[in-house]
Amino acid sequence: VPATVPSKRAYAGSKASLAGPCPHTECPSHGYCVPDGVDFDEERVIDQVLGEPPHDECALDRDLTLVEFRAKE
Repeated sequence: VPATVPSKRAYAGSKASLAGPCPHTECPSHGYCVPDGVDFDEERVIDQVLGEPPHDECALDRDLTLVEFRAKE
């Protein structure tokens, strides 16, 4: 599952959770900030770091990195 997480936790093999809900549905990163199949209170293992998210600037002033979560076991 591709998702955005706080950059300070964005390392392959580490566990991270989503930054939290976002009301800005027009943002190009919204689908990564609120991905299907991942709950906000759920920690998932990062399989790989994909890099910068597609938005230029986060409207909620979050420092985010785009990652790929490992599939649930």
